[in-house]
Amino acid sequence: MINQDKKIVFISHANPADNDAALWLASKLALEGYYIWTDLTHLFGGDIFWDNIEDSIRNYTSKFVLLVSKKSQISQGVLDELNIAISLERSKHLTRFVIPIRLDDLPFDEFRANIARINAVDFSTGWADGFPKLLEVLVNDNVPKNPNIHPNIISNWYQDNYLKPTRVHDKPQILSSNWLNITHFPQFINFSRLPVEESKLSELVAKLNYSAFQYGQLIGSFATNTELQSSISNFLIISHAHKINLDDFLEGKTTMLPSLDWKEGQNLISGILRKSWDAEMGKRGLMSYSLSDFTKAWFLPHELVKGNIIKYEDLDGKVRNKKLVGKSEKFQVYWHFALSSRPAFGHPTRFHLTPHVIFTSDGIKPIDSTSRMHTLRRGFCRRWWNDQWRTLLLAYLTFLSNDKEEIQIQVSPSEYVCVNGKPMIFKSPKSIDESDEHEQELSDNQLDEIAGDIDSSDDLDLDELGSDISDNQNENN
Repeated sequence: MINQDKKIVFISHANPADNDAALWLASKLALEGYYIWTDLTHLFGGDIFWDNIEDSIRNYTSKFVLLVSKKSQISQGVLDELNIAISLERSKHLTRFVIPIRLDDLPFDEFRANIARINAVDFSTGWADGFPKLLEVLVNDNVPKNPNIHPNIISNWYQDNYLKPTRVHDKPQILSSNWLNITHFPQFINFSRLPVEESKLSELVAKLNYSAFQYGQLIGSFATNTELQSSISNFLIISHAHKINLDDFLEGKTTMLPSLDWKEGQNLISGILRKSWDAEMGKRGLMSYSLSDFTKAWFLPHELVKGNIIKYEDLDGKVRNKKLVGKSEKFQVYWHFALSSRPAFGHPTRFHLTPHVIFTSDGIKPIDSTSRMHTLRRGFCRRWWNDQWRTLLLAYLTFLSNDKEEIQIQVSPSEYVCVNGKPMIFKSPKSIDESDEHEQELSDNQLDEIAGDIDSSDDLDLDELGSDISDNQNENN
């Protein structure tokens, strides 16, 4: 038993909708040494010593972490726990006692009033990206740690309570990620000047034919000043300013721009990569759908490729056919597999891909109603399992790479960023048998169609096949 003082990081979440997120976060924080409690795990590395949930929040909780999602906003259990925490925070004048974590695309302005004023940690673009920010809060606020915690405690708990013993096997398993390795960058970034006021420069930068950014009175781009000139009126002459080694720029080591640090440099190049990716997708004939964070998800319109079918190679080396566009006769909509991308620097430098499903009425234009889009997605993708998302991703990337090893993203008339045409692969020494999860009976609101793979030798009519997919659409293998 641990000392009865305020040490607990209490994680409140919607059950069962946000169970996966709560389990992941509880495990990660416990491995960092914190005393963690959720209704799924109870207390990692200690005994439960309080009488009830209210007692635990009022007397033993150091931080109340609230997983905010569309489901938790209407979960009575979560709302009851939050009311206790907010009441305690206000009456005791506590600083950063309640920490909201945004799990999905719920807009910040739709947060409940009692947490809308609190700065939320954003996990919606990736749990791994949001976790360091949460950790920073706990470290800065000196949240106590448990000296007795050990990774075996977490592992044993999962083995005993979460994983069926028969599901874990000593057989190695190949896992496909949602990372695309960036294999080539241009060697230099060019800086140019325009004879206009700095306040007017941003408007001109936005009109350039190739992605660029404003840095003070300079324009940064992989394109040279000569290549950019065609985008500008002949009355304005773009002149060369600097040519900087890209590695030095990304590390903040350039003497030509002494005030630039590595973080700002990476953010600026990240902006070029995002814009160049979007421009490339448009050139390939894909259509875009703007997400709530203004990121674009790109999808193939109906019949961009014949029959909407892509021939691709699965991880086992077998050639298969996959539909990236289909039609639900029941709901009279087309569904389209889509991807959004986000560049990330590190080891390796990569694009993070996030899968989506977009619905159109005519095979081209996304339906106007966001609420209907959400309802369709939740129902239609209700039983898409990980292998389904993986094969859709592989087929989509085969289309982008034109069945080659690399995807080329043009960043200037003469320069390309090259991206591996297949996602990064990892090998696990153990495997988990998920076959029992796939044997669930279809619910009444399941779509009639079941979309799936067929061997390239089969002559089945793919229009009569539909989709069998889970609503964990942002989870990747």
